[in-house]
Amino acid sequence: MTPGSFDPLTAREVVGDTEARVIEAKARKDAALAVFDPPPGPGGGSYWCEVQDEMRRVVYCFQYTKRLARNKRTERN
Repeated sequence: MTPGSFDPLTAREVVGDTEARVIEAKARKDAALAVFDPPPGPGGGSYWCEVQDEMRRVVYCFQYTKRLARNKRTERN
C-alpha cells in the first residue's frame, strides 16, 4: 500500500458514515475560517490504526479543499 494514495470514497467507507459526517462538518467550518486543522496523523499504533488515522485525514482534506473551492467560486459572484 502506498502512503497518501487513498481515494476519498474508500477513505469515507473505512471511516464510516457517522464519523465521516462529523469530520466533514469540521472541515467545512475550518474552511470557512481558513484554518487547516486535520485530525492527527498516524500515531504509532498498529498498522490498521495508522491506516484509519490516515483515512480520517483524507476525508478531512477532501472536504476542506472542496469547500475552499466552493467559497472562492461564491466570492467571485
